[in-house]
Amino acid sequence: VHASSALVAKSLGESRLHDDLGINVLAVVAPGGAMVTTPPSTYLVRNDDRLIVLGTNEQLARLAAMAGHT
Repeated sequence: VHASSALVAKSLGESRLHDDLGINVLAVVAPGGAMVTTPPSTYLVRNDDRLIVLGTNEQLARLAAMAGHT
C-alpha cells in the first residue's frame, strides 16, 4: 500500500474492500515481514503493508488503483 493511498490509516472495515469491491483480505504482511492472517476489520492499514487478497482480475485492478499501484 503506497503512502498516498486512501487506504492508509483506515481500518479494513472502514476501507470497505469487501463491501464495495468484493475483495477478501486473507492476510497482511507488514514492512518488517510480520504477517497477520485473517486480519480483523479493525486492522489499521499502514504505509507499505502488503495485502494478500482474493478477488477477480477486475476487482484486483480496482484495488491496485486504490492502493496507489498501477
